[in-house]
Amino acid sequence: MVAAPLSDDELVGRADLVVEARVLSRSGGRATLRIQHVIKGKPHLHRQGILCWLGLRRLVVARYRSQPREPALGDWWNEGAFNPGNRIRAHLAWDDEADCYESVWWNGIDVLR
Repeated sequence: MVAAPLSDDELVGRADLVVEARVLSRSGGRATLRIQHVIKGKPHLHRQGILCWLGLRRLVVARYRSQPREPALGDWWNEGAFNPGNRIRAHLAWDDEADCYESVWWNGIDVLR
């Protein structure tokens, strides 16, 4: 059992960045996302270069949560949404210590069809 889901307004309110993106890769608890559409915020871009500078390639890194070996009450994870190739809508908050984004809540990542 986990906490109640947040409403769309609450997710957007807590997020620094809301985007539609494609998952390019993942490893070590982090995924690289190519932004397709920014809904809210200005992204901290992962890589610089001529394509980023021209606005043709916008990449961000997001940390995902893997399922714990022994889940406890209140644990949540979202690793399954970060499969390479997935299109997602992500409500993300910037984490200065980790130098990447993370989901604002367990229902902050939606896989788009």
